[in-house]
Amino acid sequence: MLGDLSFARLRVSFRVLRDCRLPPFPGSALRGAWGHALRRVRHHPRRRRCQICSLWFHCQNSRVNRYLFESPADHPFFPALPDSFTYKLARFPPPFVLEPPPGGHYRAGDIMEGTWVLVGKAIACTRFAVCSWMHMEDGRLGQVLGAVRLEKVVSVDPLDGKSAGEVLFPESTDGLAPCLQLASWTLIQKRAAAWTAGSQLHRVRLHFTTPVRLKDENRLGTVPDFSLLMRSILRRMTLLSVHSPLADAVDHKRLLEASRAVTTAASNLHWQDWERYSCRQRQSMSLGGYVGDIVFQGPLAAFVPYLLLGSHLHIGKQASFGLGHYRMAPCLEKPAGA
Repeated sequence: MLGDLSFARLRVSFRVLRDCRLPPFPGSALRGAWGHALRRVRHHPRRRRCQICSLWFHCQNSRVNRYLFESPADHPFFPALPDSFTYKLARFPPPFVLEPPPGGHYRAGDIMEGTWVLVGKAIACTRFAVCSWMHMEDGRLGQVLGAVRLEKVVSVDPLDGKSAGEVLFPESTDGLAPCLQLASWTLIQKRAAAWTAGSQLHRVRLHFTTPVRLKDENRLGTVPDFSLLMRSILRRMTLLSVHSPLADAVDHKRLLEASRAVTTAASNLHWQDWERYSCRQRQSMSLGGYVGDIVFQGPLAAFVPYLLLGSHLHIGKQASFGLGHYRMAPCLEKPAGA
């Protein structure tokens, strides 16, 4: 049910209780606040929400917390990986992407709204996630204690992010809604085919709305060409598949060879620096990346599904708290004589 790189999108709204200011890119601050809240979730046998939750055993043993936020390779939620699996890592990318609200000043009474994209097994942890968002009222957001209170959680269309579905919080008398709107790799491919039906795709524009951080030969800060972009998308796709195994194998070698025929037609990408403070490491960290537009041209039709997937699950380093997000705008041409 949750295979084939399935993902769900939840719109999470908080009521601001105390005036606070978020940094220009608040993904790191919100992720940190959520991490502390995850550790406060505890199973309570008398609580109705806990009585109906299928995760009570794992919750009691802190397994959900570690899976969502740390994703160690030896976690019991992970199946045994085949010997053919390329990446041997101590930790995998976490099974979520946080798309934070805008930075700036929030006054008491305002609504602060962000989006969480849950991937694969994390979808089954939705009830746990909602409990953790409720606990964010007990912790700090930035420097402000008790800054926000959970107001509403809604399942939205995972591809357009607009069409609202089930309300998961405030919960009904029957508990949390069990059905979420899901997307998958198969659905992405169908959507991509519908985009290009009857047309030829030779140019595509990507607009990076948050800094993208890509490594080339272990060097960070390289301006992405199309081959580097595809390597990043395929790597992220493969690593996230440990949370939701793909139904069919992807021919990486063929795609990367074909990607060399795609060139950069125009670019106004520019480096944007920003810093975050890591409580765990107790130091400030520079996390700059490229933002802006880049236009690729060439035989692009075969790459549309992968580009579309990357736009929803982000690419590059620190993607889990919102970096590496882009919007895709294909430039379609009708075949001659159509």
